[in-house]
Amino acid sequence: MSTLGRRWIRLSTALRVTAMLFLVCGAAVAEDVQKMVLEPQDANLDMGQHLGQSGGGFVPIPQVISEPAVGYGLGVIGVYFHGDSQQPAAEEESLPQNISLLAAGLTENGSWAAGVGHLGFWRDDTVRYRGFAGYGDLNLSFYSLVGVTLPAPIQLNIKGPAVFQEIKYRWHGPWFIGAQYHFRRTESRLRVEANLPDELLSSTLEDWLERHLQSSQTTAGVGVVLDYDTLDSFFNPQSGSAYNLQYQWYRDHFGSDADYQLYKFKALNYWKIQTRLTLGLRLQYDGVQAEELSQLPNYVLPSIQLRGVSSTRYQGEVVGVTEMELGYQWSQNWRLSVFLGAGRAGTDFSALSKAPSVVNKGVGVRYQLVEQYDFYVGLDLARGPEETALYIQAGSTW
Repeated sequence: MSTLGRRWIRLSTALRVTAMLFLVCGAAVAEDVQKMVLEPQDANLDMGQHLGQSGGGFVPIPQVISEPAVGYGLGVIGVYFHGDSQQPAAEEESLPQNISLLAAGLTENGSWAAGVGHLGFWRDDTVRYRGFAGYGDLNLSFYSLVGVTLPAPIQLNIKGPAVFQEIKYRWHGPWFIGAQYHFRRTESRLRVEANLPDELLSSTLEDWLERHLQSSQTTAGVGVVLDYDTLDSFFNPQSGSAYNLQYQWYRDHFGSDADYQLYKFKALNYWKIQTRLTLGLRLQYDGVQAEELSQLPNYVLPSIQLRGVSSTRYQGEVVGVTEMELGYQWSQNWRLSVFLGAGRAGTDFSALSKAPSVVNKGVGVRYQLVEQYDFYVGLDLARGPEETALYIQAGSTW
């Protein structure tokens, strides 16, 4: 799998691109395609040459999946940039009007997922849209249920469709206000029979097991979102800030089987320290409110989201995360980075101060694949408390 990642990075030379296309398509086709996708100045791979000529284009991005929650696997993301065929490439804006996504992946523990998505930047970026629809069949290990820490993880198979819709309007200057809709219908079952100690089998835990296993459950809700965005680039921010506040209501009149609220605050800050040196800082706080936690599927509870940390290992009613990343622009197309982060999970805000910290650290490398949109792809190698994981990134890290 690491070989696949290395091969992706090595596409930066004209010689290897031409040789590969020659074997598949013949010398004539290889020469034509090389002219479209390689920068004429330095023969580095740049899909923007192709996008600029056609007014849009398709960029496939292979994925080496190493998320600890599902294990190693392979996937692919197809990114289609919708250009304006009536507008010369030199006059293109820094954002395309639309981006469509097609993604699929399969991992060693039998998990798989596929979906389609779309990003829209409309009316001179006064309206922004995000939408996604997909289906997943995931085998996940959870280390706690309804606030009860388990002596060994419980292995669940969770499958079903999911839909997400969001639209935001530029209210004033860098401020956006908008609305969201979330929908999931899942079926959960035990992959391996759970042998829980009698002292853990409280009425709350038994109620959860009876309510959620071998049955389908729908969670559906609407939300409001407030954004403040002064980033200098959507795909590769080097300076500016982005603050995001969300609040979501899940109720039966929206089609949900469980009533609860989710809220999130996310702050991203970037500083240009020197010409080649950039510092990024991420702060995030997530929470859930519900009269009875036993009503909720376990994936609803917030979890610590850090590279190198299993996304289902550390959950709580509230979660706080901070992460820093230092980037160095090694050359025009290549950038190196190091990052360090920490997160805590607890039952409420005051409990976070007493909760143990979960720390991650790692290094990364990025390559500018589409200069026209400042679009980078690359690799991150991250170490968490238990495991080391490799991630292929496309666009902004956060």
